[in-house]
Amino acid sequence: MRRRPICSRSCAIDCRGPGSSRALQVCSLCWSPRQKPATGASSCGFLYHVPYGADDPLYNKDIGFYLFSLPAYILIKNWMLLTLVLSALFAGTIYWVHGDIEYDIHHRSMSPTVIAHGSALFGLLFAVKAWSYGLDRYLLLYGDNGVVVGASYTDIHLGLPALWLMIGLSIIAAFTAVGQTSGCVPIGFLP
Repeated sequence: MRRRPICSRSCAIDCRGPGSSRALQVCSLCWSPRQKPATGASSCGFLYHVPYGADDPLYNKDIGFYLFSLPAYILIKNWMLLTLVLSALFAGTIYWVHGDIEYDIHHRSMSPTVIAHGSALFGLLFAVKAWSYGLDRYLLLYGDNGVVVGASYTDIHLGLPALWLMIGLSIIAAFTAVGQTSGCVPIGFLP
């Protein structure tokens, strides 16, 4: 008796041909019939995604992008944000222990190394945040406002331009912060 594939369309692996036992093992890592998809589902769907065959009406992207690629990009983005925040906290603690950051009631100072490192981390943080706003454009289609599921008129005509504005401001902030590391942008330029 032949077993049915566990994930019929979730992986682009043909579970019916030769070597189907290996395909079933890979597919079973991706999806479980009664569980919510986890990280394995995102990575398997991202690596083995296939075109769904229908496009969304707002961006004309294949639906497979929203099912397979977008969750993986969001997972990578969240990991990058967490890594940047934790590395900034860790570096700040080490700089404070070594005396490069001094904070007293009457005296506050930071060494140029701390300023350069912090500026580089802020530049990376703003760059990842710009990418995050770019991904948020696609997440507008997941919106549930109670009446309409998907992007509403307000989301398209107010939310989308606001996201483009935030992308632009984040890119400017990233270049300004990175410019601080090389001394290209005067410190008085920043508020």
